[in-house]
Amino acid sequence: FFSSRRRHTRLQGDWSSDVCSSDLARPVQERDPARAVIYFGRGNDLVKVGQLEAAIEQYRRAAAYDPVNANVFVNLGYVLDRLGRYDQALAELDRAKQLTPQNETVWLNIGNSLINLKKFEDAVAPLQKCLELAPSNQLARVNLAVVFNALHQFKEAAAEFGKASEVEPQDRKSTRLNSSHLVISYAVFCLKKK
Repeated sequence: FFSSRRRHTRLQGDWSSDVCSSDLARPVQERDPARAVIYFGRGNDLVKVGQLEAAIEQYRRAAAYDPVNANVFVNLGYVLDRLGRYDQALAELDRAKQLTPQNETVWLNIGNSLINLKKFEDAVAPLQKCLELAPSNQLARVNLAVVFNALHQFKEAAAEFGKASEVEPQDRKSTRLNSSHLVISYAVFCLKKK
């Protein structure tokens, strides 16, 4: 519903012409899920163009208007992780976990942040929980294999790589990993094993 010029401006982070831009200057007084959706969408748009710091502000505003929307905290945790703020990411992901403990993405992202902190032993349980909820999640399988490799549990690592290569994605377009990613991951695994 935005013109292409306005859409381009929005993606560059200029929200001055939008109806809710004045909200950034005042504290949130009440829950407003409809307004939260606006900020959540802005955050997603900013992530797509690599403006991660600006996306954080939009996600925080969305969380202020809808503190029970787990997706806001999942995305906020993801962005903080990408910026290397792993402890902050884990705090936001913990909030998401409290709201939706059956959300596989929450568990995957918690595992990923723990991997980035080099807390490999701690990363096992969240990745296994992700796989309990979504056994065909290739990324979780590969990440679990990487964790087992880092823990020198090579037999378990090889088993997870094998399971990841057996998974047949239901929708090829939405698959995060393809066979070339698995081959590269396995090659790195084998090199590190030596």
